Amino acid sequence: MFTPSRIFINALIFLVAILYWYMTGHILPAVVGGLFVLVYTYDETLYLVADILAIVTLILVIYFFFLDYYFNEVDEGMMHFGSGILYMIVIYLKARRIFNAD
Repeated sequence: MFTPSRIFINALIFLVAILYWYMTGHILPAVVGGLFVLVYTYDETLYLVADILAIVTLILVIYFFFLDYYFNEVDEGMMHFGSGILYMIVIYLKARRIFNAD
């Protein structure tokens, strides 16, 4: 259950979630992403709940993309977009890994 690659991707999600929260100030996607990792780490049979949380996290990040695009200045928005894209990539890698046969 605790292989080095799983520990690495889980730690990466937490680090990127904290980075996303720090750079954008949006706490909700960071908390839902952390909950996504905790649910799947707690019990691997909850893969459907974990994937639903991953989808909700991605939708929240995309929602805040549009919110930042319309309400922030150009220079400030680029930092938000970069950290959001990084966060979405890491969530995607974890969600894809759930359905890969190990």
